[in-house]
Amino acid sequence: MKRRHFVVLLSTAPIAAFAQRSANEPALIAFLDGKSRAAGQGLTAVFLQELRALGYEDGRNAQIVYRFADGRDDRLPGLAKEVVAHKPSVILAPGVNAAAAARAVTQTIPIVSWALADAVNLGLVASYARPGKNVTGIMPYVEGLPAKQLEVARKVVPSTHKVGLFGNLNDPKAPPQRKEIEAAVHALKMTAVVPPLSVPTEIEAAMQQLARERRTWLSSSRRR
Repeated sequence: MKRRHFVVLLSTAPIAAFAQRSANEPALIAFLDGKSRAAGQGLTAVFLQELRALGYEDGRNAQIVYRFADGRDDRLPGLAKEVVAHKPSVILAPGVNAAAAARAVTQTIPIVSWALADAVNLGLVASYARPGKNVTGIMPYVEGLPAKQLEVARKVVPSTHKVGLFGNLNDPKAPPQRKEIEAAVHALKMTAVVPPLSVPTEIEAAMQQLARERRTWLSSSRRR
């Protein structure tokens, strides 16, 4: 089975258990995504395909409410309130940012995510062994992984003294991962460059800052 099919099957599995609202009322499914509709259309298409395989079809015996934040995580809390107001049977939140926004609004509606990173620290599950809450999904990030990746990078390029961190600071999993990476950077006697990045309009400036820092590092290396 292809990985993306497995992921979507995990997402659709709870629907069979939770989606029957009544005999004459179609299942209501909420789809809350931090990306744009165009950016997520591939997985959305697979999701609809697997949903049909389970016997559900949008517009026939199921109704899907879509909300997309278009890359603006700051819009997710408001969109989460909108989808919860519809009282769906289940909320699909592809990214942990969307899952965290949904969880902040409801503790009863099942939430399924296929990128459920740092779920314990974010309060989405009680523990990995016994989640105990209304959130489930796949874990692509585990504690200790970013630091290990940094160690491997240092072995590949031993002369590296500076590392740039490029990520969305609005992402709820960013702070603990950033803290972990900065601790590893300190242990390796390196320097971390973390440009401010919380909205799409800051991407270009962040990339320019990282480029400038790289030139500074290379220049200082040549003088020694």
